[in-house]
Amino acid sequence: MIEIDFVGLMEGSLIRVDADHPSMDKYWQSEQWILEPIEKGRKYQCLIKNDDVSFLSRQGASSYNNQSIINNIKKEIPNNSLIDIIVKESLNDLVIYDIIYWDSNEFLQETLFDRRKKLESIQEIDSIKISKTFIKDKYKIYLSLKDSYYGFYFKNLDSEYICGHLSSQWKILK
Repeated sequence: MIEIDFVGLMEGSLIRVDADHPSMDKYWQSEQWILEPIEKGRKYQCLIKNDDVSFLSRQGASSYNNQSIINNIKKEIPNNSLIDIIVKESLNDLVIYDIIYWDSNEFLQETLFDRRKKLESIQEIDSIKISKTFIKDKYKIYLSLKDSYYGFYFKNLDSEYICGHLSSQWKILK
């Protein structure tokens, strides 16, 4: 059996031009890049192991303790899983946006396309949501949503999860 533990969070690099700059065309027009809204909240990895749930942020181990969400995680997510989440500002909801391990199966070497397929097969419940992604009409969607989110990821569907590094395959537009 694989020993599952926290890994470094994968991060995107910041885009330093305006959304309508010509260099942005490859992200808006290519179906190789998805658009993923970034929820307002705190980013964590969530480890479910030995019927225990623990959280790790960029700053280290976290004492996040919303028992309702922890109970829902225990109920809905199998042991030996490691997921990337954002706990929304309300602290009553979380959004899963990537899978690293699921039920002892490793997804580190899988492409984002395959990780998203697994992610989208997970049943949402009231307090646990799956991140939304868009392939078509990204610019129009961005314009309609930009005031409702912290920012947006552009993620390359061929990208693998790179632990603890800035990735050129994930870009952040704020």
